[in-house]
Amino acid sequence: MVTPVSLPSLVKVDGPAILERPFLVVATATNDDTDTVATWAASLPVPILQVALGPHNGAISSAELNQTRLQHHVLEVLDALVDHFSSEPVDRLRKIVETWNEREIVAPNYDLVSHLITLPNVLSLAAGGIAGTDEPQSDERWTGRDEAAYVTEIVKSYDAVQALRDDIPFQPLHRVAPAQPDVLVVAPALYQVGWSRLASTAPTEQRSAVRNLLNGFERQAGFRRNYGTKEALRASPIAARLLRERIGELTLFAIAVGIRAASTLSAVVRVPPAVNRARGLLGQLGRLARSQQLRNRTDLEKTFASVQSHLKKAVGPDLLRCIDEAAHGVKLISDAPLEWLPIGDLPLGLAHVTSRLTSTPGDLLMGQLLDTDTISIPVEAFREILVVSSYTKDDRIGGLVQKSIEQMAPAWSRDRLNIKVVDVANVDDLVAAFNAFSGPLAIFDGHGKHEGNTNVGYLMIGETPVDIWSLRNVMRIPPIVMLSACDTQSLGGSHATAANGFLSIGARTVLGTLLPIDAVDAAVLVARMMLRIAEFAPAAIRQYGRGILWSEMVTGLLRMTVLSDLIMDLLAKNLINEEQYHRIGTYGNCLINAPDPEWLDRIKQAVIRETGMRPGELDRRVRSIIAKSDAIRYCQLGNPETIVIGDAGDVAEALLKKSPDDEDGQRLVGVTARRDAT
Repeated sequence: MVTPVSLPSLVKVDGPAILERPFLVVATATNDDTDTVATWAASLPVPILQVALGPHNGAISSAELNQTRLQHHVLEVLDALVDHFSSEPVDRLRKIVETWNEREIVAPNYDLVSHLITLPNVLSLAAGGIAGTDEPQSDERWTGRDEAAYVTEIVKSYDAVQALRDDIPFQPLHRVAPAQPDVLVVAPALYQVGWSRLASTAPTEQRSAVRNLLNGFERQAGFRRNYGTKEALRASPIAARLLRERIGELTLFAIAVGIRAASTLSAVVRVPPAVNRARGLLGQLGRLARSQQLRNRTDLEKTFASVQSHLKKAVGPDLLRCIDEAAHGVKLISDAPLEWLPIGDLPLGLAHVTSRLTSTPGDLLMGQLLDTDTISIPVEAFREILVVSSYTKDDRIGGLVQKSIEQMAPAWSRDRLNIKVVDVANVDDLVAAFNAFSGPLAIFDGHGKHEGNTNVGYLMIGETPVDIWSLRNVMRIPPIVMLSACDTQSLGGSHATAANGFLSIGARTVLGTLLPIDAVDAAVLVARMMLRIAEFAPAAIRQYGRGILWSEMVTGLLRMTVLSDLIMDLLAKNLINEEQYHRIGTYGNCLINAPDPEWLDRIKQAVIRETGMRPGELDRRVRSIIAKSDAIRYCQLGNPETIVIGDAGDVAEALLKKSPDDEDGQRLVGVTARRDAT
C-alpha cells in the first residue's frame, strides 16, 4: 500500500497511531525533508525505514531497498513491539518473517515497449517478479507507426499480466479477502478549465501555437498525438511549458494506475482518448432523460444506443476482448461513462461487477487509486442503517423510500435490521444526523442537481442547495453511502459532483446517479437493498464460503432491477400472466444470485419458452428496456470492491455449518480467537 502524504501531516502522526500500523517505509525527495522525518522518527515507539534519493542521515537509497533490507527492518520493528503487545503474536510473526526467501526472478519471454500505455502493466509484472521490468521509464521513447501498433502493445502487456494471474490458485485468504478486479480500464481525462481564455491571454506571437496545442489536447482521439509543429512549439515558451505539464500529468497518472495494478496484480487496458469525445451525445441524453414528454422516450433510447456505439467504436474489438475477459470484476478509471460500453447484449456495468474512479480531479483520484486496504464489516454491523430524508413537507415524493422499506420489511427477519429514518431541514440537521451515526451504510433520500451556472453538484435540503465538498472535517461519513437522488454524478457536468464530494470527505464508496431517476423505482431499489443485506448477504456467505464484496451486492441489485423492468413490461403488455411473471422472476433472481455469467441469456430463453416470442423481437425489447431502465443510471464510485461483508467469524461459521471438519473454517476460528485475545 502506497500513500502520498504531506510532510506536515506525516509528522503529526503520534506513537499510538503508528503502533496500529507499525511497518512503515517513508520515502523523501529532499535532504531537508529527510532530516525532518528523522527527527520525527526518533520520537516513535518503533523504528521506521527511511528511503531517500541518496544515503543521508540514516536513510538508505532506493537502490538499497530490497527484500533482505525489508526483512531486517521488519525484524527490528518486531523487537520493538514486544514492549507494547503480548509476546505470542509477535513471536508468531517473527517466525514467519524469518522464513522469507528471496523471490525468484523470472526472465520474461517477451519485449514490452517503453511507453505510458504499457507502464501500468510493466509495474504489475514487476510486482509479480518478472525481470527487466522493475525500472519503468517515464519518458515516451517508443512511437507506434499507427494506432494499431499501440493497441497491439497494450494487448501484449495485458496478456502477460493475465498469464501471471492464471498461475495463482484460490487460497484460504480469499475467503476473507476475495479477489479484487483483475482488469483496470483507464482513460486519462482533461481537467475542464477555460482553455480558450488561456489562449486569448497569450502574447500575440504565441497565441496560434498555444491554441493549436490546447485544441490538440481536447480533440485527441487516438494514441498518436499531433500538437502542432516542433518549430511552433519551440517558438512558444508558453506552449512548450503547457506540453511539459501535460506529459507530467499523464506520467503521474500512469504510475499511480500502475501502483494500483501492482497492489492486486491486475491487468490494465488503456483505451483511446476518443471515449472522452461523446460530450455532445451525453448532454443530449441528459436533456432527454430530464424531459417529461413521453415522445422523447424513443429519442432517449436512440441516443443511448448512439453513446454505446461511440464507446464501442472508440475502444475497438481487441481491447473490448480484453475487458470482457475479466474474471473478478472491472475497475474503471475514467470520466467517460464506460459502464455503458456494450458487452454483448449488456452494458459493461451489468455484464461484469464494475466500479469507477473519475480521472478528474487528480488529487481525489490519487488518494482513491492508492486506497487498496480491504475492510471487513461483520454482517451484524448492518443492523444499524441510516436513511436521511430531506424533502419539504409538501413534496409529493417525500416518504416513498420509508413506505417502500415498510412494505418490504416482512420479507426479512424482524431483528435483522434497525433502519433509522431522520428528516433534516437544514445543513446542521444533516451534519448532526451523520455525526450521530456509527453504522456502515447511510442513504440520502432527497433531490440532487448539478448547477449549470456554477457547474457544481448539490444535494437539496428542502429548498437549500448543499455543497458536500464543503463539509470536510465537519461531517463524519460511513464507508458506504447510497444517494437516492437525481444527478449526483451528472453526465456532462464538472468533476465537482455530490457523489465525488462524499468520496472527498471520507466515504469508501458511493452509489451515485448519472441521470435523473424515477422516485418510485428509486424507493424500491433502496428497499430491495435492505432485503439483500438482511437475507442475501448471510445466505451468500454460506453458499460461496467467503465474504461478499459490496461491489457484488450492488451489481446483483442492478441486474435484478433490469429483470424486474423486463417482466413488468411483459406483464403490462399481457405477454405473460401473473403466474409466469413470478416463475420467470424467481428463476432469474436465482441465476443472478448464483451468480451465473449467462444470466441474461438464460432469462431470455425462459421468456421465449413461456411466450413463444421470436428471439429477434425479444432482443429488441431487452435493448429498449435497458436503455430506459434506472439500472443504467446508477454507478458505483470509489472502491466498493475493498469492502467485504462478513469477517473471519462469519465465514468460519458458514464453513463449519456445512462441514464441522472444514480446515479453512477451523483455521479462521483460530484467527478470530487470536485476534480477540490480542
